[in-house]
Amino acid sequence: MNNKPFPPYMREGKGARIWNVYGSGFIDWQLSFGCLPMGYAHPKIIEMVEEKVARGTRFANTGTEACMTGLRMARGITGKSNVQYGCDPAKTRIPETRTRTLPRL
Repeated sequence: MNNKPFPPYMREGKGARIWNVYGSGFIDWQLSFGCLPMGYAHPKIIEMVEEKVARGTRFANTGTEACMTGLRMARGITGKSNVQYGCDPAKTRIPETRTRTLPRL
């Protein structure tokens, strides 16, 4: 799929297929992030996500994003800038864990 110089804009996905805003369909050979095992818009996944969102559950795309959210929540709830964490800051890409003293809120 070559759309140069413009990026592709997808309208929807179902299973392993995606459609762009012009109605052209493609097989998504990459199946990015979580859609790899189940494809796009699997009915059971949609049902589960709708149920969790209705209860206020927050989702993250990556583990890094989830960890960053958790650290920010811990800082906000406690009002403290220093938090203890259980990872090696030298091996993570999470900015909040690169130093022991985090910026003030």
